[in-house]
Amino acid sequence: MGIRDLWSVLEPYHDRKPLFELSGRVVAIDLGGWVCENQNVVEYPIQPRLYLRNLFHRTCYLLLANVTPVFVLEGEAPSVKYDEIARRNDLQFRGGAPKKTTAKGAKSESRKGRTRFNGVLKLCEHLLDAMGVECVQGPGEAEAFCAHLNRDGLVDGVVSQDSDCFAYGARKVYRNFSVAKQGSVAASGGAVDVYDMEKIGPILDLGQNKIILMALLAGCDYCPEGVAGVGKDSVIKLISQYSDAEILQHVQNWRRQEQKFRDLEDRVEDKSVCVNCGHSGRLQSHSKKGCALCGMSSGCDSSLWRDKRLLIRAEVQIRRKALLSDDFPQQDVIDEFLQASVTPRQLNLTWKRPKVLKFVGMMVKNLQWEEIYAFQKILPLLTRWQLSHPKQEALVTPREVKKKRTLKGVSSFEVIWRECNPFFHGLIPDEQITAFLQDNPAGIDSLWTTIEPAVLLEAAHPREVQEFLDRRPQKRKKKRKPEDSLSTFDEMKDELRKIEKKAPRRKGVVPKGVQRIDKYFQQLEKEDSILKAVENLPESTEDVENLSDIIAGIVSQTPKVTNLNGRELFYDVARQRPVKERQEEDIDELDLLVAAGAANFMNFSTPKAAKSLPIAESDVAYLLENLNTTVDLFESTLELSRKVFDEAEDSSDDS
Repeated sequence: MGIRDLWSVLEPYHDRKPLFELSGRVVAIDLGGWVCENQNVVEYPIQPRLYLRNLFHRTCYLLLANVTPVFVLEGEAPSVKYDEIARRNDLQFRGGAPKKTTAKGAKSESRKGRTRFNGVLKLCEHLLDAMGVECVQGPGEAEAFCAHLNRDGLVDGVVSQDSDCFAYGARKVYRNFSVAKQGSVAASGGAVDVYDMEKIGPILDLGQNKIILMALLAGCDYCPEGVAGVGKDSVIKLISQYSDAEILQHVQNWRRQEQKFRDLEDRVEDKSVCVNCGHSGRLQSHSKKGCALCGMSSGCDSSLWRDKRLLIRAEVQIRRKALLSDDFPQQDVIDEFLQASVTPRQLNLTWKRPKVLKFVGMMVKNLQWEEIYAFQKILPLLTRWQLSHPKQEALVTPREVKKKRTLKGVSSFEVIWRECNPFFHGLIPDEQITAFLQDNPAGIDSLWTTIEPAVLLEAAHPREVQEFLDRRPQKRKKKRKPEDSLSTFDEMKDELRKIEKKAPRRKGVVPKGVQRIDKYFQQLEKEDSILKAVENLPESTEDVENLSDIIAGIVSQTPKVTNLNGRELFYDVARQRPVKERQEEDIDELDLLVAAGAANFMNFSTPKAAKSLPIAESDVAYLLENLNTTVDLFESTLELSRKVFDEAEDSSDDS
């Protein structure tokens, strides 16, 4: 159950993180909580001991993700939890075998003990031992011991669905593990909710003592009902008024402060006092005439009393309801949560070598697995442990690195193993091996195949990895030829024209603002022709005289133009010589191109277009910026320009 509504208070401040961020960390887990989570522990004929199967797969997932789990076993249950344990026993073992009775008909097993459940936990402990996972015996509640391990820095966090661990002092809790096989969660390797009290505590001003008070008022495993009529919002208002160090002592003094709270109650309920500012007078009167004590002619200062009044009123109401119970606040519950740490200073929490023979025998006996199936499940754990501990004696060794793999974004190798000595001889019956070979065309190699991270395999067996890389054929990357943007554009235009011919044309008047696609391509063709002309320019510009000759050749074939907008040209186009000595205000060779274009424009363009073309007197760039307007001007000289450039290129070695 945990503390009622505590998860909803902490929910907005948790972080959802991928499981790979837990790699290399040690986490404490309440074994009883994992076994009982979302299931009963009754034995069903179809799938006996389902909790063992789930425990194996969840633990295996953590180990292969490089997360070291430390399972904590339940110790002696505290007396304050006897009633809750009896209720859970009735739920968990419903449908199970009847309990043995004595001759007098009395039950020999106490409903308030964990005798039946301890048998389940013992079987889980044997399974974890076969997997090489450490189990620690807690002196009392496993949740308390997990929290103490985390508080004392022996583990990095606590994996739990029970919010009681915060009341015991846990600093970081991992909740809602997701190891889905499909979807975005599977692509990232799973995810988990992280509740870090080092970050959440300062934001909410929430410490261990305030969480304990919330457990007493809202309800927890030790007082399931809590205080009737007190909810999450009321508790938050109460704990916000006091610091974490003083809150419990303040609540414990409630019974000895009867007169103080009677006076507070009279004050907050006094009708002659304004509920906004706390001064004499009613709120309605202050709203119209103002408050002299607040120094305001209209309204009053609500910051003086309104919020404070609501907090005092909430505490008065909570106190009245809580003191209806003679034992509130329950000191034994407070002592249980605040018990001193009994964790040892050092614990051997490392992952040990899996015991293959013990595991196979146990799963055959308890889950009715075949020996070959159990061996397939334990082999990846054995190989991963060996790669993580390369200096330890090896039971199996790589026979061949088969190929490269990428598993959940991690670069890996597919490895075929072989046993160093006949450790597993006779472990799998011959008839199972025969059936396996019939179902697997790859042969016995598929039984000994695992997928291992490249980093671990390269560190532990560099020679085998290098041999694989040496015999692996090198793939030549095909060089992609850069596509010509202009040719690609031409192809696109051709295809669109084909489609346009096949498609029926719109009948009727084209709506205003809508243009046909062919007009758009006509405009692009004009700009495209200019780009192609630029591409045909000579690459070398070392010989300036040749470039001047080319320009002169272009201009010479245009009508005589000796001035432009009233300004005399520096170069006489008709005579192909300078008109006069060049002055600063004269026009240079670039202006000759403008002059040539202007001449052609006047000859081939309409009068309307000619009037709409203002040629700048001193800035040739103006003409180029208005390219869309003057495209007809340049198009008339492009073909001639190409011919002149081609002739110049053929006759000059430097072009």
